[in-house]
Amino acid sequence: MSWEEMGTESVTCPCGKGKIVRTNYGDDWNRFKESISICCPECSKKYDLVTKSWYKHAGDYGDAYYLLEKNYPEYTGVNLQDVFPDKVDINKIPFVEYLIKTYKRTDLFDVERELNNVTAVSRLTGIAADIAQKHKRAFDSAKITVLRQCVAEAGRRYNEFADNKEHRLPIEEQERQERYAYEEEKRKHMIFIPCKEIGND
Repeated sequence: MSWEEMGTESVTCPCGKGKIVRTNYGDDWNRFKESISICCPECSKKYDLVTKSWYKHAGDYGDAYYLLEKNYPEYTGVNLQDVFPDKVDINKIPFVEYLIKTYKRTDLFDVERELNNVTAVSRLTGIAADIAQKHKRAFDSAKITVLRQCVAEAGRRYNEFADNKEHRLPIEEQERQERYAYEEEKRKHMIFIPCKEIGND
């Protein structure tokens, strides 16, 4: 089914010589979408449109629109992927390696103790239950004996991996702080497009 234009709305652009236009579309399946464009020669040369999704309610999301100066610098701070380039994908690396890169060593020792004190996966709690669920989703199995072997091996081999979770954590925290600072500064250069004030043409 094709999308049908439902209506067009606009608001005056920052320079006052043109408009920012939002077009709403719908189809026969009661789906809706929208597009937004800068209809001003001056502002289209100066700004890029930025869309940020935000949570509304009950699983519903909305979009907020901003103008940002063209060529605004990208984030150049610490990036975990640059320090530890291997992705932590449970489906692409051995499960023991996944455990080492996902959990702290102390957590794995606690899980090992719990695994040795229960006889059924259904009795596991906390991180141990989380590990069992992940193994079940990835391998369609979560036998207590297999989990014991994997967690014990992960504890023994933990220091063999330079990119274990304990080494990842400070880099993750540094990246989180630097990205937050970057986004806060970037926000100062963004011009909010007040969609609620947009009037029908």
